Amino acid sequence: MKRKRLFGISLVLGLFFLLLTACGTKETTSEYSLSQNGVEMTVTYKAKGDKVIEQTSVNKIPYTSLGVTTKEEAKVLLDEALEATQGIEGYSDTIKYTDTAAIENVKIDYSKVDLDEVSQVPGMITDSSAKKNGVSLKKSEALLLDKGFKKTE
Repeated sequence: MKRKRLFGISLVLGLFFLLLTACGTKETTSEYSLSQNGVEMTVTYKAKGDKVIEQTSVNKIPYTSLGVTTKEEAKVLLDEALEATQGIEGYSDTIKYTDTAAIENVKIDYSKVDLDEVSQVPGMITDSSAKKNGVSLKKSEALLLDKGFKKTE
């Protein structure tokens, strides 16, 4: 009788720890920033373990960095590139134009986006293993740090 009871308790504890570890992967947020040629860039990753689940980027691009002086001139340059990204599921790219800069907001939901499709977006870098294993936070962080970004959060 004691053996059955001990086995039952062990089984319940084993299942509890299995569920705890499966559900216990905490969501983390990491933020990186870089200011280069007047452009201020901030990239934020939300991840569970090493797997990135969402990426957001905010880029403040002064018109002088684009070689233009007005909002209208900047729109001509940037709107064409923006149109190429529209309609990609899980990928959102918007640009707000102020008097002196364009502010771009990019959001990628890796649970929805097709990595083959998003890899065609100019400026996107994807690893060949990402499609199989998901986007690695460690590899993404190493790439950003190599490009001069600093971890801010």
